[in-house]
Amino acid sequence: SENQEGSWQGRINGGYAALVEFLVKEIERNDGKLVLNTSVREIRWRAGEVVVSAADGGRPSQLTGSAIIFTPSLGVLKAGRVSFNPTLKEKAQAARELKFGNVVKVMLAFHEKCWDESTGFIHAWDEEIPTWWTDPRDIVLTGWAGGPRGDGLIATPPEELQRRAVEIIAKILSERAENIRNKLAGFYYHNWANDPEIRGAYSYIPVNGMDLPKVLGAPVEGTLFFGGEATVADAQCGTVFGALESGFRCAAECMES
Repeated sequence: SENQEGSWQGRINGGYAALVEFLVKEIERNDGKLVLNTSVREIRWRAGEVVVSAADGGRPSQLTGSAIIFTPSLGVLKAGRVSFNPTLKEKAQAARELKFGNVVKVMLAFHEKCWDESTGFIHAWDEEIPTWWTDPRDIVLTGWAGGPRGDGLIATPPEELQRRAVEIIAKILSERAENIRNKLAGFYYHNWANDPEIRGAYSYIPVNGMDLPKVLGAPVEGTLFFGGEATVADAQCGTVFGALESGFRCAAECMES
């Protein structure tokens, strides 16, 4: 929605991949270079100078510059997968105190609709995957489980997760699970918690922690700039638009420094 109290909700027709593709084209149009499949492991820095040590397909590599915009997952920061030299004790403390949860999100694609046209959001609080919604762009149901329920499903194999999802939808729609299964065209799921470069879903603010995103996102000596959804200071952490706005903020801070 255009604001936090808005009543209109939109979806990108091409999915979030369309947003990524747009940003890639903007980078390339402005003579930027994208280095993919490269994992950052250490950032050595001093005012006006940055040396990034990384692994490109297992081979060590280095990148240098006068500044860096750093937008890691909070899970990566918590795990200490990237080190700073000199260290950033205040930011490390903020990362430790911020919370980072798990979410299991599944998508069931169908050959034909098995729900009423008026169906939008469905809440089935007693189920393992309690929240579901339809998508007007396609014949798809998306299931979402966060918090303890998400934690409880992280280790579930995809085949078993699909079976449980089908049974939950069958119960919600008062249908036989076999009928739902026969209409199923595809099942999609990615375990972000097991992804070593992500390690979870998105951040949330603990009690008395409203200042933590601001601490994590504050620039350092006009050289290190921090973005990502965990650095959004207006309580919109955990959102794509919050992450995108943090990138605009970092770019402005970098250009002004």
